[in-house]
Amino acid sequence: RARSPAQTRSLTIDGELAAHGLTDAEVLVLKVDVEGHEMSVLRGAHGAIADGRVHVILLEYGDKASADIWSAMKERFRARPSATTVSAMRGYSLKWLTTWADQRGYDAFMLGSGFARPIFIPLTGANWDDRYEVCRDKRAKYSLDGKTWMNLTAWSPDWSAVCWYDVALVLRESPLYAPLVSQCRLPRHFCERLEHGWYPAWVNAPAPQAETLACTHPIRHPERGEVCTSFKVSV
Repeated sequence: RARSPAQTRSLTIDGELAAHGLTDAEVLVLKVDVEGHEMSVLRGAHGAIADGRVHVILLEYGDKASADIWSAMKERFRARPSATTVSAMRGYSLKWLTTWADQRGYDAFMLGSGFARPIFIPLTGANWDDRYEVCRDKRAKYSLDGKTWMNLTAWSPDWSAVCWYDVALVLRESPLYAPLVSQCRLPRHFCERLEHGWYPAWVNAPAPQAETLACTHPIRHPERGEVCTSFKVSV
């Protein structure tokens, strides 16, 4: 039996600020967790963002970002990209969000953690690298040594994948910008080897093609769709 459509009440950040007499108030942190509807929330905060009153925006980028990404990530027993290149991606993407934020005076950062502290990876302007668009292709891989490669997405036995990352947008004119960026830099020991000349060629080389990779661990139950999680170049 068909269900009757449910009615829900829709609010906006701008509307709520106005309703509470806070039209000119500063929003120090706007946390958005709405499973793919991030831009709807940000459009509802257009006035506060345009006035430079929202200092930090925390939101998610992942497999719910667009219909194309969702379709490619959740397709069973097939691995294909949602678009052939980053520039060919349609709709909301990490690159699109970074550009949108930059136009409104924000620097974008991937937000991670290490050693009990947050870490910012800058995305804006010259910092951008197409490899940051990790949800474009569930086959995308990373390596710590140029020998063993792992998927950037989490695969289930039926090959559907989960891709989810946190992003921070920080207003460049905010008094919070300098202390936040300073405190969220990569820890010192990450940069020491770079300063001493360590920079192997594989860092900038494209990830190896799937047909050149072999699994580093046994697949004991292929009939259940067991997937490989660690690879090495075989040819």
